[in-house]
Parts: sequence; C-alpha cells; structure tokens
Amino acid sequence: MIFYLDREEVPDLEDIPSGVLWHLIRKAEAANGRFLKLDRYYRGQHDNLSKKAEPDEVQVAVNYAKYVVDIAQGYYLGEPVKYDANETHEAESSPQGGKSGFNVSPGPQRTKTAHRAAHRRSRT
Repeated sequence: MIFYLDREEVPDLEDIPSGVLWHLIRKAEAANGRFLKLDRYYRGQHDNLSKKAEPDEVQVAVNYAKYVVDIAQGYYLGEPVKYDANETHEAESSPQGGKSGFNVSPGPQRTKTAHRAAHRRSRT
C-alpha cells in the first residue's frame, strides 16, 4: 500500500510526527476491509453464495477476480513471447510451405551471434 505525503508534513524522515503516523494507520485500517473483501473474491468466497437459495434457484459464481489476477501475474512474471522471422522456420511450419508471416516461439531468445550462426547454417 502506498501513501503520498507532502514534504512539508514530514520534513525529517528520522523524526516523523505522531499525528502523521496516526493518520497513516487510520488510512491503512480503512483500506484493510476492502483488501479482505478482494481476497475473499479471489478465493471464490463470493457474497451471493452466502445467501440462502430458493428451492428452484441455482447459485452461480464466476471467479473473474482470480482470472484477472492470474492473467496479470502471468503477464508480469511469465516468460515473454519471442518472435522469430527466420525464413527456414516459416517454410517448414506453414501448411502451404510458403512464407506466411512470423512464427511465435516461447523458446529462449538467441543472441545476435547465435542468430547469425543459425542463419548461415540454414543457407547451406
């Protein structure tokens, strides 16, 4: 959690006034309820599931919160997609045997030297 303060309120970080600390503690406690609710949603404990269902009613909950968090986490922490424009790979992977565009490869990225060496081997 990040809180922004004016430099005038806290001129010396070694000696923070107690009023500023109490203000930050109150803001953190106020935000805690929201974070607990979001954590419950991530774990699949949605509010509509705690209500008693009618006899002919079906309760459904889609855990969209977990989906969004997992996608964002994979985007920031996952291995990035690599693009390979090597003509040899294009001809081999295309169903028509021709140049169909870029190949998307999740493999490790080659250095320029390794790329040149592979390109020289493919031409021979």
